[in-house]
Amino acid sequence: MKIRYLLALLCVLPTWALAEIYKAVDANGHVTYSNAPLKGGRKIISSQHGQEQRDTNKAAGTSRNTASPTTFPRIDSETQKNRDNTRQKILQTELESEEKLLIEARKALKDAESAPTDPQFAVKTKSALEQIKIHEKNIEALTTELSKLK
Repeated sequence: MKIRYLLALLCVLPTWALAEIYKAVDANGHVTYSNAPLKGGRKIISSQHGQEQRDTNKAAGTSRNTASPTTFPRIDSETQKNRDNTRQKILQTELESEEKLLIEARKALKDAESAPTDPQFAVKTKSALEQIKIHEKNIEALTTELSKLK
């Protein structure tokens, strides 16, 4: 009796191996694979020509790990240059703002340290030090981003 089940299972397995496979990527970049068609998905393996299709893609020089899909919208270099310039201006403005805030935070720390008899001395000093750390980290991050653009 067990041999019949095993034989039936062995007959069904090859049909499972020939299933069509679909791939979809959502807006968050999550990849979903399915044997049923997905909205916005594409067939990556065909049931009739699975291996032949992969071999054809390799021979044609197409890769499954391309940087962006062929249907991805492209922009011209002038538009990209304008976007990069705008991004650089925004980052530069943010950097200047953070530098001013850092100077103000250091002044607040100096003011807090000049009045050690103030009952709020420890609280004001700690708050000023935290603000200085935040602004220094922001300046470091903005500087890193700006250096990547040049």
